[in-house]
Amino acid sequence: MKKPKQLILNGEDIQIERALKLSKLEKLNEFINWEIFRAILESKVRKENYDKGGRPPFDVILMLKIVVLQHLHGDLSDDVTESCLVNRLDWILFLGATLGEKLPDAKTIWKFKEDVGSETMEKMFDLFNSVLLGEGIIAKQGTIEDASFVDVPRRRAVSRDENKSLKNDEIPDTLQKIEDPQTPEETAHNHKVSQIDTDASWAKKNDEVHFGYKAHAAVDEKSKIVTAVAVSTAKNHDVLWFVYVICLNAVILGLDEEAVFTVFADSGYVGSEYAELLREMFPQIQLLVCKKAAKNKPLSVLEKNYNHAVSTRRCRVEHVFGSITNDMKGMRTSCIGLARNTRDIVGKFLAYNIKRAVFLFSKRDTAPAT
Repeated sequence: MKKPKQLILNGEDIQIERALKLSKLEKLNEFINWEIFRAILESKVRKENYDKGGRPPFDVILMLKIVVLQHLHGDLSDDVTESCLVNRLDWILFLGATLGEKLPDAKTIWKFKEDVGSETMEKMFDLFNSVLLGEGIIAKQGTIEDASFVDVPRRRAVSRDENKSLKNDEIPDTLQKIEDPQTPEETAHNHKVSQIDTDASWAKKNDEVHFGYKAHAAVDEKSKIVTAVAVSTAKNHDVLWFVYVICLNAVILGLDEEAVFTVFADSGYVGSEYAELLREMFPQIQLLVCKKAAKNKPLSVLEKNYNHAVSTRRCRVEHVFGSITNDMKGMRTSCIGLARNTRDIVGKFLAYNIKRAVFLFSKRDTAPAT
Protein backbone atom coordinates (compact mmCIF):
# COMPACT_ATOMS: atom_id res chain seq x y z
CA MET A 1 0.00 0.00 0.00
CA LYS A 2 1.36 3.40 -1.02
CA LYS A 3 2.27 5.60 1.93
CA PRO A 4 0.23 8.84 1.98
CA LYS A 5 2.11 12.09 1.47
CA GLN A 6 2.78 14.13 4.57
CA LEU A 7 0.95 17.44 4.67
CA ILE A 8 2.87 20.46 5.91
CA LEU A 9 1.14 22.93 8.18
CA ASN A 10 0.88 26.33 6.43
CA GLY A 11 2.42 24.72 3.36
CA GLU A 12 1.06 27.38 1.00
CA ASP A 13 2.64 30.20 3.01
CA ILE A 14 5.94 28.33 3.15
CA GLN A 15 5.90 27.80 -0.63
CA ILE A 16 5.15 31.47 -1.29
CA GLU A 17 7.91 32.54 1.09
CA ARG A 18 10.36 30.22 -0.67
CA ALA A 19 9.29 31.46 -4.11
CA LEU A 20 9.86 35.06 -3.03
CA LYS A 21 13.29 34.17 -1.66
CA LEU A 22 14.39 32.47 -4.87
CA SER A 23 12.86 35.00 -7.27
CA LYS A 24 14.76 38.09 -8.37
CA LEU A 25 11.57 39.79 -9.54
CA GLU A 26 10.60 41.06 -6.11
CA LYS A 27 13.53 43.49 -6.21
CA LEU A 28 11.80 45.21 -9.12
CA ASN A 29 8.77 45.90 -6.91
CA GLU A 30 11.04 46.96 -4.07
CA PHE A 31 12.95 49.64 -5.98
CA ILE A 32 10.65 50.65 -8.87
CA ASN A 33 7.61 52.88 -8.44
CA TRP A 34 5.40 51.50 -11.21
CA GLU A 35 2.72 54.10 -10.54
CA ILE A 36 4.70 56.77 -12.41
CA PHE A 37 3.57 55.11 -15.66
CA ARG A 38 -0.15 55.01 -14.82
CA ALA A 39 -1.19 58.42 -16.17
CA ILE A 40 0.56 57.90 -19.52
CA LEU A 41 -0.93 54.43 -19.96
CA GLU A 42 -4.47 55.29 -18.91
CA SER A 43 -4.58 58.30 -21.22
CA LYS A 44 -3.66 56.03 -24.11
CA VAL A 45 -5.39 52.67 -23.56
CA ARG A 46 -8.49 53.53 -21.49
CA LYS A 47 -11.89 54.61 -22.83
CA GLU A 48 -13.58 57.70 -21.43
CA ASN A 49 -16.28 55.55 -19.83
CA TYR A 50 -17.44 51.96 -19.59
CA ASP A 51 -21.16 52.64 -19.15
CA LYS A 52 -22.08 50.12 -21.83
CA GLY A 53 -20.79 47.33 -19.64
CA GLY A 54 -18.61 44.45 -20.72
CA ARG A 55 -15.70 42.78 -18.99
CA PRO A 56 -13.82 45.25 -16.76
CA PRO A 57 -10.31 45.99 -18.06
CA PHE A 58 -7.18 44.71 -16.37
CA ASP A 59 -5.11 47.24 -14.45
CA VAL A 60 -2.69 49.06 -16.76
CA ILE A 61 0.24 48.61 -14.36
CA LEU A 62 -0.36 44.87 -14.25
CA MET A 63 -0.35 44.81 -18.06
CA LEU A 64 2.86 46.87 -18.21
CA LYS A 65 4.55 44.48 -15.78
CA ILE A 66 3.59 41.58 -18.05
CA VAL A 67 5.19 43.32 -21.05
CA VAL A 68 8.35 43.96 -18.99
CA LEU A 69 8.42 40.25 -18.07
CA GLN A 70 8.21 39.38 -21.75
CA HIS A 71 11.25 41.52 -22.55
CA LEU A 72 13.29 40.39 -19.55
CA HIS A 73 12.78 36.75 -20.52
CA GLY A 74 13.68 37.04 -24.19
CA ASP A 75 10.63 38.57 -25.87
CA LEU A 76 8.33 35.66 -25.13
CA SER A 77 5.37 35.22 -27.43
CA ASP A 78 1.98 36.17 -26.07
CA ASP A 79 0.91 32.50 -25.96
CA VAL A 80 3.99 31.45 -24.00
CA THR A 81 3.45 34.44 -21.69
CA GLU A 82 -0.11 33.32 -21.00
CA SER A 83 1.19 29.88 -20.06
CA CYS A 84 3.80 31.40 -17.71
CA LEU A 85 1.13 33.53 -16.03
CA VAL A 86 -0.69 30.31 -15.15
CA ASN A 87 2.28 28.16 -14.18
CA ARG A 88 4.94 30.43 -12.65
CA LEU A 89 4.36 31.31 -9.03
CA ASP A 90 7.08 33.99 -9.01
CA TRP A 91 5.35 35.80 -11.91
CA ILE A 92 2.00 35.69 -10.11
CA LEU A 93 3.54 37.12 -6.94
CA PHE A 94 5.43 39.81 -8.89
CA LEU A 95 2.16 40.96 -10.45
CA GLY A 96 0.53 41.20 -7.03
CA ALA A 97 -2.00 38.54 -8.01
CA THR A 98 -3.22 35.56 -6.01
CA LEU A 99 -3.51 31.89 -6.90
CA GLY A 100 -6.72 31.29 -8.81
CA GLU A 101 -7.05 34.94 -9.89
CA LYS A 102 -7.90 35.43 -13.55
CA LEU A 103 -4.96 36.91 -15.46
CA PRO A 104 -4.80 38.21 -19.05
CA ASP A 105 -4.76 35.79 -21.95
CA ALA A 106 -2.62 36.03 -25.09
CA LYS A 107 -5.16 38.13 -27.03
CA THR A 108 -5.49 40.63 -24.18
CA ILE A 109 -1.70 41.03 -23.97
CA TRP A 110 -1.49 41.54 -27.75
CA LYS A 111 -4.31 44.11 -27.67
CA PHE A 112 -2.66 46.05 -24.84
CA LYS A 113 0.63 46.33 -26.75
CA GLU A 114 -1.21 47.40 -29.90
CA ASP A 115 -3.04 50.11 -27.94
CA VAL A 116 0.19 51.33 -26.29
CA GLY A 117 2.10 51.74 -29.56
CA SER A 118 5.61 53.08 -30.12
CA GLU A 119 4.96 56.71 -29.16
CA THR A 120 3.64 55.86 -25.69
CA MET A 121 6.47 53.40 -25.11
CA GLU A 122 8.96 56.16 -25.95
CA LYS A 123 7.21 58.50 -23.49
CA MET A 124 7.52 55.91 -20.72
CA PHE A 125 11.18 55.36 -21.61
CA ASP A 126 11.87 59.10 -21.33
CA LEU A 127 9.83 59.40 -18.13
CA PHE A 128 11.79 56.64 -16.41
CA ASN A 129 15.07 58.25 -17.45
CA SER A 130 13.90 61.57 -16.01
CA VAL A 131 13.35 59.78 -12.69
CA LEU A 132 16.86 58.28 -12.85
CA LEU A 133 18.21 61.72 -13.71
CA GLY A 134 16.53 63.22 -10.66
CA GLU A 135 17.91 60.43 -8.49
CA GLY A 136 21.46 61.12 -9.69
CA ILE A 137 21.81 57.71 -11.35
CA ILE A 138 22.51 59.27 -14.77
CA ALA A 139 25.69 61.31 -14.48
CA LYS A 140 25.48 63.45 -17.68
CA GLN A 141 29.28 63.42 -18.05
CA GLY A 142 30.00 60.97 -20.84
CA THR A 143 27.77 59.47 -23.55
CA ILE A 144 28.61 56.42 -25.66
CA GLU A 145 26.98 55.99 -29.06
CA ASP A 146 26.52 52.58 -30.68
CA ALA A 147 24.08 50.56 -32.77
CA SER A 148 23.00 46.95 -33.09
CA PHE A 149 21.11 44.93 -35.69
CA VAL A 150 17.67 43.67 -34.73
CA ASP A 151 16.85 40.61 -36.81
CA VAL A 152 13.25 39.76 -37.68
CA PRO A 153 11.75 36.78 -39.57
CA ARG A 154 12.85 37.00 -43.19
CA ARG A 155 10.48 37.58 -46.07
CA ARG A 156 9.56 34.31 -47.74
CA ALA A 157 6.23 34.75 -49.51
CA VAL A 158 7.46 37.26 -52.11
CA SER A 159 8.60 36.84 -55.69
CA ARG A 160 12.01 37.87 -56.96
CA ASP A 161 10.59 40.99 -58.62
CA GLU A 162 8.67 41.96 -55.48
CA ASN A 163 11.77 41.52 -53.35
CA LYS A 164 13.77 43.68 -55.77
CA SER A 165 11.18 46.45 -55.52
CA LEU A 166 11.18 46.28 -51.72
CA LYS A 167 14.97 46.59 -51.68
CA ASN A 168 14.54 49.83 -53.66
CA ASP A 169 12.05 51.14 -51.05
CA GLU A 170 9.14 50.60 -53.43
CA ILE A 171 6.05 48.61 -52.43
CA PRO A 172 4.66 46.89 -55.56
CA ASP A 173 0.92 46.81 -56.27
CA THR A 174 0.85 43.07 -55.58
CA LEU A 175 1.79 43.77 -51.94
CA GLN A 176 -0.68 46.61 -51.40
CA LYS A 177 -3.66 45.96 -49.15
CA ILE A 178 -7.12 46.10 -50.70
CA GLU A 179 -9.11 48.81 -48.93
CA ASP A 180 -12.52 47.13 -48.89
CA PRO A 181 -12.16 43.41 -49.64
CA GLN A 182 -15.34 41.91 -51.13
CA THR A 183 -14.34 38.34 -51.90
CA PRO A 184 -12.61 35.56 -49.94
CA GLU A 185 -9.67 35.87 -52.33
CA GLU A 186 -9.24 39.58 -51.55
CA THR A 187 -9.48 38.87 -47.81
CA ALA A 188 -6.86 36.12 -48.16
CA HIS A 189 -4.65 38.57 -50.08
CA ASN A 190 -4.84 41.09 -47.22
CA HIS A 191 -4.00 38.38 -44.70
CA LYS A 192 -0.96 37.41 -46.74
CA VAL A 193 0.24 41.01 -47.16
CA SER A 194 -0.16 41.71 -43.42
CA GLN A 195 2.40 38.97 -42.72
CA ILE A 196 5.07 40.48 -45.00
CA ASP A 197 7.39 43.05 -43.45
CA THR A 198 7.76 45.71 -46.14
CA ASP A 199 9.64 48.10 -43.81
CA ALA A 200 12.57 45.82 -42.94
CA SER A 201 15.72 45.83 -45.08
CA TRP A 202 18.85 43.78 -45.70
CA ALA A 203 22.36 44.59 -44.51
CA LYS A 204 25.70 42.81 -44.46
CA LYS A 205 28.49 43.23 -41.92
CA ASN A 206 31.59 41.08 -41.52
CA ASP A 207 30.17 38.44 -43.88
CA GLU A 208 27.02 38.21 -41.75
CA VAL A 209 23.71 38.94 -43.47
CA HIS A 210 21.00 40.65 -41.43
CA PHE A 211 17.37 41.30 -42.22
CA GLY A 212 15.36 43.67 -40.09
CA TYR A 213 16.13 46.87 -38.24
CA LYS A 214 18.84 48.69 -36.37
CA ALA A 215 18.70 50.07 -32.84
CA HIS A 216 20.76 53.23 -32.33
CA ALA A 217 21.42 53.91 -28.65
CA ALA A 218 23.12 56.50 -26.48
CA VAL A 219 24.41 55.12 -23.17
CA ASP A 220 25.47 56.98 -20.04
CA GLU A 221 29.13 56.10 -19.48
CA LYS A 222 29.04 55.94 -15.68
CA SER A 223 25.74 54.16 -15.02
CA LYS A 224 25.40 52.21 -18.29
CA ILE A 225 21.79 53.38 -18.52
CA VAL A 226 20.43 53.74 -22.08
CA THR A 227 19.43 57.40 -22.34
CA ALA A 228 18.23 57.70 -25.96
CA VAL A 229 17.02 55.24 -28.60
CA ALA A 230 16.21 55.53 -32.29
CA VAL A 231 15.14 52.73 -34.64
CA SER A 232 15.82 52.53 -38.37
CA THR A 233 15.86 49.85 -41.03
CA ALA A 234 18.97 47.67 -41.12
CA LYS A 235 20.52 49.19 -44.23
CA ASN A 236 20.87 52.68 -42.71
CA HIS A 237 24.49 53.37 -41.79
CA ASP A 238 25.18 54.14 -38.13
CA VAL A 239 26.71 57.53 -38.87
CA LEU A 240 23.50 58.79 -40.53
CA TRP A 241 21.78 58.63 -37.13
CA PHE A 242 24.76 59.87 -35.11
CA VAL A 243 23.74 63.54 -34.88
CA TYR A 244 20.05 62.75 -34.34
CA VAL A 245 20.68 60.37 -31.40
CA ILE A 246 23.13 62.79 -29.74
CA CYS A 247 20.61 65.65 -30.09
CA LEU A 248 17.82 63.42 -28.76
CA ASN A 249 20.06 62.47 -25.85
CA ALA A 250 20.79 66.15 -25.16
CA VAL A 251 17.07 66.96 -25.03
CA ILE A 252 16.35 64.07 -22.63
CA LEU A 253 19.25 65.02 -20.34
CA GLY A 254 18.54 68.76 -20.53
CA LEU A 255 21.87 69.64 -22.14
CA ASP A 256 21.93 73.03 -23.86
CA GLU A 257 24.47 74.57 -26.26
CA GLU A 258 26.69 75.58 -23.34
CA ALA A 259 26.81 72.09 -21.80
CA VAL A 260 30.17 70.37 -21.42
CA PHE A 261 29.99 66.64 -22.17
CA THR A 262 31.94 63.92 -23.95
CA VAL A 263 30.77 61.51 -26.65
CA PHE A 264 32.57 58.22 -27.36
CA ALA A 265 32.09 56.24 -30.57
CA ASP A 266 33.86 53.56 -32.60
CA SER A 267 35.45 54.01 -36.02
CA GLY A 268 32.11 53.49 -37.78
CA TYR A 269 31.15 57.05 -36.83
CA VAL A 270 34.05 58.74 -38.62
CA GLY A 271 32.94 61.73 -40.67
CA SER A 272 34.14 65.32 -40.41
CA GLU A 273 30.81 66.84 -41.56
CA TYR A 274 28.92 65.17 -38.70
CA ALA A 275 31.52 66.23 -36.16
CA GLU A 276 31.38 69.83 -37.41
CA LEU A 277 27.58 69.84 -37.26
CA LEU A 278 27.63 68.66 -33.64
CA ARG A 279 30.27 71.23 -32.69
CA GLU A 280 28.12 73.98 -34.19
CA MET A 281 25.19 72.94 -31.98
CA PHE A 282 27.28 72.11 -28.90
CA PRO A 283 30.52 74.16 -28.89
CA GLN A 284 31.68 72.56 -25.61
CA ILE A 285 31.24 68.97 -26.82
CA GLN A 286 34.26 66.67 -26.84
CA LEU A 287 34.05 64.03 -29.59
CA LEU A 288 36.27 61.00 -29.05
CA VAL A 289 35.85 58.78 -32.11
CA CYS A 290 38.22 55.91 -32.84
CA LYS A 291 40.54 56.46 -35.80
CA LYS A 292 40.08 54.34 -38.90
CA ALA A 293 42.87 52.94 -41.04
CA ALA A 294 42.70 53.45 -44.81
CA LYS A 295 44.11 51.47 -47.72
CA ASN A 296 47.92 51.80 -47.80
CA LYS A 297 47.68 54.11 -44.79
CA PRO A 298 47.89 52.12 -41.53
CA LEU A 299 47.38 53.74 -38.18
CA SER A 300 50.40 55.32 -36.53
CA VAL A 301 51.54 54.34 -33.06
CA LEU A 302 50.05 57.56 -31.69
CA GLU A 303 46.69 56.81 -33.33
CA LYS A 304 46.72 53.25 -31.98
CA ASN A 305 47.36 54.54 -28.48
CA TYR A 306 44.54 57.05 -28.93
CA ASN A 307 42.17 54.28 -30.06
CA HIS A 308 43.16 52.19 -27.05
CA ALA A 309 42.43 55.07 -24.68
CA VAL A 310 39.02 55.72 -26.26
CA SER A 311 38.12 52.02 -26.42
CA THR A 312 38.80 51.45 -22.73
CA ARG A 313 35.92 53.84 -21.99
CA ARG A 314 33.76 53.19 -25.05
CA CYS A 315 33.69 49.44 -24.31
CA ARG A 316 31.13 50.02 -21.54
CA VAL A 317 28.42 50.20 -24.21
CA GLU A 318 29.30 46.61 -25.13
CA HIS A 319 28.36 45.61 -21.58
CA VAL A 320 24.86 46.93 -22.25
CA PHE A 321 24.33 45.00 -25.48
CA GLY A 322 26.10 42.00 -23.92
CA SER A 323 23.67 42.03 -20.99
CA ILE A 324 20.72 42.22 -23.37
CA THR A 325 22.17 39.33 -25.40
CA ASN A 326 23.06 37.07 -22.48
CA ASP A 327 20.29 37.84 -20.00
CA MET A 328 17.42 38.92 -22.27
CA LYS A 329 18.06 36.62 -25.26
CA GLY A 330 19.36 39.31 -27.59
CA MET A 331 18.06 42.07 -29.83
CA ARG A 332 15.56 40.05 -31.83
CA THR A 333 11.83 40.55 -32.34
CA SER A 334 9.05 38.72 -34.13
CA CYS A 335 7.02 41.82 -35.01
CA ILE A 336 6.12 43.10 -38.45
CA GLY A 337 6.61 46.74 -39.43
CA LEU A 338 8.69 49.68 -38.24
CA ALA A 339 6.10 50.96 -35.75
CA ARG A 340 5.73 47.66 -33.87
CA ASN A 341 9.46 47.00 -33.89
CA THR A 342 10.12 50.50 -32.56
CA ARG A 343 7.65 49.79 -29.75
CA ASP A 344 9.28 46.48 -28.83
CA ILE A 345 12.89 47.66 -29.20
CA VAL A 346 12.28 50.72 -27.00
CA GLY A 347 10.38 48.45 -24.62
CA LYS A 348 13.36 46.12 -24.39
CA PHE A 349 15.68 49.02 -23.56
CA LEU A 350 13.15 50.21 -20.95
CA ALA A 351 13.15 46.73 -19.39
CA TYR A 352 16.96 46.75 -19.41
CA ASN A 353 17.02 50.20 -17.74
CA ILE A 354 14.59 49.00 -15.06
CA LYS A 355 16.76 45.98 -14.36
CA ARG A 356 19.95 48.06 -14.35
CA ALA A 357 18.38 50.74 -12.13
CA VAL A 358 17.38 48.11 -9.57
CA PHE A 359 21.00 46.96 -9.41
CA LEU A 360 22.27 50.53 -8.99
CA PHE A 361 19.63 51.41 -6.38
CA SER A 362 20.45 48.25 -4.40
CA LYS A 363 24.08 49.38 -4.18
CA ARG A 364 23.07 52.67 -2.56
CA ASP A 365 22.42 53.14 1.12
CA THR A 366 19.02 54.76 0.58
CA ALA A 367 16.03 53.67 -1.48
CA PRO A 368 14.82 55.82 -4.43
CA ALA A 369 12.56 58.72 -3.54
CA THR A 370 9.95 57.88 -6.21
